[in-house]
Amino acid sequence: MFRSRALALMLFCSAMICAPTAGAATISGAGGKRCGDYLQAINLKSEVAINGYISWAQGFLSGYNWLNRRGRDIAIDPGGLNYSLVNYCGTHKDTLFYKAVQQLTGEHAE
Repeated sequence: MFRSRALALMLFCSAMICAPTAGAATISGAGGKRCGDYLQAINLKSEVAINGYISWAQGFLSGYNWLNRRGRDIAIDPGGLNYSLVNYCGTHKDTLFYKAVQQLTGEHAE
């Protein structure tokens, strides 16, 4: 059962990467919040909230890596991921968090 849930999550993440303009997709959890919300968690130094965002992003990247046919995984530690997302979100506060992670994924996938 765990394997089928994990596969479903990974397929979902892959769909989000491969079809960035698909407007009918539902994003759950931290990915559906705005970059400004993430930055607020950073400013408040809310470890629980920050860990939630970073965990969501790591799950997204894991799904990408699982389904990546090119064979090149994206490997980024939580600190580096946080740094990159803070930089991106700092200039894109109204962007949905999943779009920020998607952008980061695209930059590292090339």
